[in-house]
Amino acid sequence: MKDEAIYRRLFRTALLIRLVEERIIELYPSDKIQSPVHLSIGQEVVAVGVCDALRPDDLVFATYRSHGFYIAKGGRLDAMFAASGAAARVLPWRHSATARPRRASITRV
Repeated sequence: MKDEAIYRRLFRTALLIRLVEERIIELYPSDKIQSPVHLSIGQEVVAVGVCDALRPDDLVFATYRSHGFYIAKGGRLDAMFAASGAAARVLPWRHSATARPRRASITRV
């Protein structure tokens, strides 16, 4: 039963990444996102697997196609969309109900 719970958690996180990226695809032509995006559709499990093995205080430096890593590390979706220039209201679901309870570490340069 423990393995099943782990698989479900990993799958939910990968699915969340896919749904977010599909939402980005919908929004991008509307100019609500004011920055270039590089999607990682098909690579969700890489971010999920890597981030699942990390401690909450570990940092991830994903420099390209990094949305998945941010989400897998527990990053807040409203903050991610706000940073991209899109308002938080573009999210079609409540992010707190589906995101893992890990805290993402973000460093601005």
